[in-house]
Amino acid sequence: MGGIGKTTLANIIFNQLCPRFGKNCSFLEDVSKMAKRKGLKTLQEKLLCDISFFGVACKILDIDHDINMIGETICNKKMLIVLDDVDEAYQIQKLIGEQPLYPGTRILVTTRDKSVLNIRGFKYKFEPYEMVQLSDKDRIKLFSRHAFNDDSPPDDYYTLSRKIISTADGLPLALQVIGSSLFRENREIWVECLDKLEEAPHKDVLATLKISYDALERNEQEIFLDIACFFIGENKTNPMYMWKECKFYPEGAIEVLINKCMIKELDDDSLWMHKQFRDLGRVIAKDQHTRLWDIDDIIDKLNSTEIKGRVQALHFNLRDSSKGPITVTSEQIKRFPCIRFLSLCELPIRSVWIAVMLFLLDLPLPIINGLRQLVRGI
Repeated sequence: MGGIGKTTLANIIFNQLCPRFGKNCSFLEDVSKMAKRKGLKTLQEKLLCDISFFGVACKILDIDHDINMIGETICNKKMLIVLDDVDEAYQIQKLIGEQPLYPGTRILVTTRDKSVLNIRGFKYKFEPYEMVQLSDKDRIKLFSRHAFNDDSPPDDYYTLSRKIISTADGLPLALQVIGSSLFRENREIWVECLDKLEEAPHKDVLATLKISYDALERNEQEIFLDIACFFIGENKTNPMYMWKECKFYPEGAIEVLINKCMIKELDDDSLWMHKQFRDLGRVIAKDQHTRLWDIDDIIDKLNSTEIKGRVQALHFNLRDSSKGPITVTSEQIKRFPCIRFLSLCELPIRSVWIAVMLFLLDLPLPIINGLRQLVRGI
């Protein structure tokens, strides 16, 4: 996932290994961004310049023809090449080529999408390494270096620091960004920062994570938002029925989300998502007004006579509510014409059956289809 330290680790490995390869080294940063902004030709020119001892910028006229120049150079020398932040398989093909590599050559690729490493016709297979989260000790050290220029917080900031660190859920980018923003700030700012982070991640972290979200197809985005809002820790079986009914093509979408490290599917078929991605999804859902899970927000919308055409899902989490019994009428639900998911938590089975029967007697077909998931769950 974005911000977990792929480029940082690749840089460290590159610098450690460079002495073994002499001048036959090249580190191509932000491959996906550079390919979109300046074209692959620019990256090919830099790579060829790095590994061919020309000493001046090499001009490439044709991407497909001059990949042969790179291939011939690579196959005759032991190389160390890093392709950072690749998002399409063809980028690897056009930069490395398909000729045999010289013995001892090392190619490192960082990516948010491991499916790009499956390249048809490629002579070599990548050995995957999935980034792991920082240990508790390293989280404190990383945050403290940016917030205090030290390896640990001062005693009077220790508890507050731990609370702020917990909001990042071990994501290095978040720890660096938050720590740097708090450097030399007073305690009141720290307390305010904690309150804000408990509502949503830091804006710079959100921007990095949203790159992965923006790259998804619409059906994949819908499933991502559903998981973030409702299904973390839940078995995937029931939501799969709903997603299939809604033509979200969930089998392929789930695989895409897993490949992009946005979710994980655990051994018991339950769905897992990093806390920062969860918060990103909920921020997006709130901005879009498509999903409601806060009981106060739901009650406000139910009491409004306006038509809520953007709302797709309602999640009544009554176990977290101090409101007491809540009555919902079919007339209120009719004001949500696009609803496809309704969740009623902690209700007696008999009450749920009665509610479903009342809804089915009086609701139009689209809403009945949205309630099928509830009936299946019972």
